[in-house]
Amino acid sequence: MNRFELVIVGGGLASARAIREYRAAGGSGSIALLSREQSLPYHRPPLSKRYLRGEVDRDGTLVEPQAFYEANGVELLLGTEVAAIDPSERAVRTADGLYGYGKLLLATGAQPRTLDVPGAHLPGVFSLRSVEDSTAIREAAGQARDAVVVGSGFIGMEVAASLTELGLDVSLLSRDVELFASLRSPEISDHLVALYRRRGVEVIRGDEVRAFHGGERLDTVELRSGRKLGAGLAVIGVGVQPGVSFLAGSGISTDDGILVDEKFETNVPGVFAVGDVARFFDPVFGRSRRIEHWSNASYQGAEAGKVLAGA
Repeated sequence: MNRFELVIVGGGLASARAIREYRAAGGSGSIALLSREQSLPYHRPPLSKRYLRGEVDRDGTLVEPQAFYEANGVELLLGTEVAAIDPSERAVRTADGLYGYGKLLLATGAQPRTLDVPGAHLPGVFSLRSVEDSTAIREAAGQARDAVVVGSGFIGMEVAASLTELGLDVSLLSRDVELFASLRSPEISDHLVALYRRRGVEVIRGDEVRAFHGGERLDTVELRSGRKLGAGLAVIGVGVQPGVSFLAGSGISTDDGILVDEKFETNVPGVFAVGDVARFFDPVFGRSRRIEHWSNASYQGAEAGKVLAGA
């Protein structure tokens, strides 16, 4: 079993920030980064904006270049999915074996929710989380005339705007009457509805998908209201769920995310969590919550790196 002072599970922005600040704060131990993805850690916001529109290439999305990890002595274990954590052995289990840790940082993020409706797995129906997803959507957009975007949060709104910029006729479908319903701001919703309609987006509110239809690939989206929309592709952006399934049996406490204290440590000593997957007590809101936003991943990753180095 290979052993490292610090093992990081998850290959996103929070992980890269943690590595940088861990070294800057004097952390000198060996580091291993385990990521299920084949890519170096990258920024996710461009996936629904500049990368999706073809304005930057893959390298333009990276948080740090390859040389950064080499200079900081990080062993990159890409394409490695973690199956389980064994705190009693202080080890991470993968299909390839065990990796021992002195300290463990979990930054596994979240996975897109799907729609449990007929046709949801047809070619042409996409979720957006990875650079591969964004690449596939962009390629499909190059062969389509129309698209349906399901959901009116960050992903839905940004993808609808980007697909419109790429020249597609876009319908934006929101189950809620208000766009960005979580903001509880009718004024912001009204402003966005007017803006998107001026840009040619058909905004449909208070309805949802009944089924996706097509032969070899998607061609129609049927709504609960009975209306049918032509669609060469559809992108589902209806929220995410934290990536915690691999923690079953580990003893690490979860509740809609991994529970952490004010120093990002879990109930198991030596195990920490940050980013989309971390649920913490927010003294401003006076409640426990997660924040699914790149700025939070950047901040928490950096602060946890300092903590892991002993700051």
